[in-house]
Amino acid sequence: MAETAKLLCPEKTVLIPDLEAGCSLASSITAEDVRLLHHRYPGTPVVSYVNASAAVKAESDICCTSANAVEASQSRAGEACRLCGDIRSLASVERLRKCRPLPRGV
Repeated sequence: MAETAKLLCPEKTVLIPDLEAGCSLASSITAEDVRLLHHRYPGTPVVSYVNASAAVKAESDICCTSANAVEASQSRAGEACRLCGDIRSLASVERLRKCRPLPRGV
């Protein structure tokens, strides 16, 4: 999240109390994984969760939070999509839309 905060507000100082702290969500997918999804499923939008790295968000078609996941994925009217990120939080999107979670071992 600090990475995104700095991109959105480059003039601000972003404090990171522990430089060794990580995020299992951000570590679970790479920008290369998203490019591979685009290659395997051409024309299918990829929805990533806001806690993904900036590189993953840059390769994704849609970025969402758990609060706006359904609305964000519906912004591409009628299209199916691929979800990556916090699949538990995005489970409602999968049920309400034609979305499928990122396959294991992309």
